[in-house]
Amino acid sequence: MLSTSKQPFLLDHVLARYREVSRVFTFFAKETSGMFPGVPGRVFISGLPEWTSNVLYYNKFEYLMVEYAISHDVRGSLAMLVFDPHQFRYRAVLELVTMKEKSNFNVEMKNVWGCQLLWCLLSH
Repeated sequence: MLSTSKQPFLLDHVLARYREVSRVFTFFAKETSGMFPGVPGRVFISGLPEWTSNVLYYNKFEYLMVEYAISHDVRGSLAMLVFDPHQFRYRAVLELVTMKEKSNFNVEMKNVWGCQLLWCLLSH
């Protein structure tokens, strides 16, 4: 299971309420029939990043928090893997959200992937 409980986050007054709602959600990290993994679960299971310019494009089974995201003005979403450099495998999913519709997340993906690659190189 993936959870945001007791995980670090950037405190933004506008998004703080969305963060508090997200703390009660858990996401399946393995394919389980009849269960919906949500974005973090899908990213963890597939090993591939996922992004959307606007969460309004998702239904409640694809983006489990879509109703809360809409009511808290969340629009763009980027979810990507966090790697453990010592074991060369992923351990978590980092989801970045924005309050603006965003056509792409190229800069964010380059920055996060670049930092992870640098961390892997420096730790060995």
